[in-house]
Amino acid sequence: MVKRILWMVGMVAVAVLTGCKTQSTSVSISENHQLVYNLNFGGSNYNFIVEVLSKSPSLSFNYAMTNGNNTSGKVTIMPGALDSARVQNNYFSGGDLVLDQETTVWLSKRVFNELSSTGKTVMEFSSLFGSETVNFSKTGEENFEISVNGTKKKVSTILASDTDGKGYSYRILNNPSEPLILEMNLGWSIGLKEINFN
Repeated sequence: MVKRILWMVGMVAVAVLTGCKTQSTSVSISENHQLVYNLNFGGSNYNFIVEVLSKSPSLSFNYAMTNGNNTSGKVTIMPGALDSARVQNNYFSGGDLVLDQETTVWLSKRVFNELSSTGKTVMEFSSLFGSETVNFSKTGEENFEISVNGTKKKVSTILASDTDGKGYSYRILNNPSEPLILEMNLGWSIGLKEINFN
């Protein structure tokens, strides 16, 4: 009788633990998808909106900011950069921009694969003020809630922080074919609020 009770208690515990486990779903970005980020720069908050135009062979998107200048433009990331670039370009001043040695909004497959497999990578950041090389290490993996067409979904993400004492950090979609930046803090911050599509 005692063994039977203990067995039943064990089965209930397994059922509870299994039911509590949060399942993640996969998210793939396609043409005509809209990504809406909240951007905080120098204490000012506004939206950074990405409208995906194409994914292959190059990745191109229109962008618009709801800042005082209503900055807007188009970015094209060439295939070579999507594969192996270490440099991130995160400053837009409007107009068209073609990146053949840099990425933005997405990490390159090389950087993602290094973080995922070895737990560390090196990135370089370019800006109007010069460039800097920063070492990053993977700090964990966790599910993260995003809004997709108004529905909350959990996605698997990789977390990374710099090891140089700068306080830089990333949250990246845990998908080697879609290493989308969900959150980033480089002294200013950006975070994905929603994904929309028809």
